[in-house]
Amino acid sequence: MDTRPQTCAQYGQATHPTPEVAVWGVVAPPDVAGVQQVMRSATKYGVPVYPVSQGKNWGYGSRVPERSGIVLSLASLHQIMEMDWDRGIVRLQPGVSFSQLQDYLTEGPSPWMCGGPGSTR
Repeated sequence: MDTRPQTCAQYGQATHPTPEVAVWGVVAPPDVAGVQQVMRSATKYGVPVYPVSQGKNWGYGSRVPERSGIVLSLASLHQIMEMDWDRGIVRLQPGVSFSQLQDYLTEGPSPWMCGGPGSTR
């Protein structure tokens, strides 16, 4: 877990007034098994967990947790699991960026597209 003040401050940054919360640390497991282990430990010890994916969520105001606890960064989970090219349904992990998805769709056999936010590239 990264508990450096500068790391915790990054996850406490918002574009609007937010309640005073403390980010105790940031955990970034490399895979699904790591996420499961973090959640088991957090549940066992009653530690609040706030999951975030790839972006900063500026369009929604921020990615600041709703209450003090740890941030669970899911950015390293960035696999596109499967795509139904006929129906346009994609199954992906939470760390997949709009840019990554758009590149995947552009390379595929169908004209599907992904309308991402302006900050995608």
